Amino acid sequence: MKVFLSWSGDASHKVAIALHEWLPYMIHSIRPFISSGDISKGDRWSDVLAEELKDARYGIICVTPYNLHKPWMNFEAGALTRVIDQSCVTPFLFDIKRASVEGPLQQFQSTEFTKEDVFSLIYSINSKLAQPDQLSQTVLQRNFDHWWAELSKALTGIQATSPNETRAFYSWLRTFEDLDVHHLKYDCSTVWFVTDDLFKYALRDGVRDKVLANIQQVKYRFLIPEPYGTDENDARRELDELRKGHEKELEYRYLPRDTFEKEAASDYVIFDSRACGVRANVFVKLPIAGTAGEFWVETEERAATSFHRRFTQLWGEAIAPGGHATLQLIDTAKGCDLDTSHRDRSLPA
Repeated sequence: MKVFLSWSGDASHKVAIALHEWLPYMIHSIRPFISSGDISKGDRWSDVLAEELKDARYGIICVTPYNLHKPWMNFEAGALTRVIDQSCVTPFLFDIKRASVEGPLQQFQSTEFTKEDVFSLIYSINSKLAQPDQLSQTVLQRNFDHWWAELSKALTGIQATSPNETRAFYSWLRTFEDLDVHHLKYDCSTVWFVTDDLFKYALRDGVRDKVLANIQQVKYRFLIPEPYGTDENDARRELDELRKGHEKELEYRYLPRDTFEKEAASDYVIFDSRACGVRANVFVKLPIAGTAGEFWVETEERAATSFHRRFTQLWGEAIAPGGHATLQLIDTAKGCDLDTSHRDRSLPA
């Protein structure tokens, strides 16, 4: 039986390749087709694809966080249902929960990347085979138990982040999960968070884990407004707990609330490079109301330099946990912090 593997984007392609290699070991009569490797040079892509779709009897759509909202996924899902019964088409969800699937893909019975769900997929494919090719329940279970580890290893080896893709609708638009907070570059020296929401950008499980994992390689700075109310005081106490043993690597300072609201119109994430003369990368959260999620954009070079200069100056004026601030200047010619530790001065707590 021919099984058509639909994919879109780097991460999805890797998932399709892993399934393409694994499926024939499970059921020998399966012939998976993947467009990247099974179309000969010189063949017209559209002609071959149409022919393969015509002969396919089962379709697997490899869905990742990066292509979930891409139009191509819905287009190819529609093409599959024109030639394959809907019950024989399944979105294979990699790093996505079923509840996150929206739009046309919701009409299909999806498969999550769990042992139970993947076995259900294999069971379904096996049941669609002609009688001589079907495996008995016992043989199918034994095959699956033997080969599951191979598929699990191949899929878990796929990076959770994809440098050439974003989870948003456009390549220039990012979600918070797309930022390098989750996959730091080798030359990153300092990560800045300018925000009034420590719980969201420092203390929630995913970010906290990344901070603790990277704190030996990079420094973290949090520029925040003065605490106001119980929740913000609780957040600062949690940040103090996170800093224990890492006071030099993880710093925070706060500004008077009116100053913060004037100078920080949104949330910012800044990545400083170790290389002197290399500009910082600055990401700004778009202040859009009424959207289901949040979106970020990377600023161009001049704006990045301006933001970096502004927040470096504010950091020097901000109040440290002990009531002190260290004035730091920036070499505007090279974009590097200057050592001005001898200019420490006290500010009112």
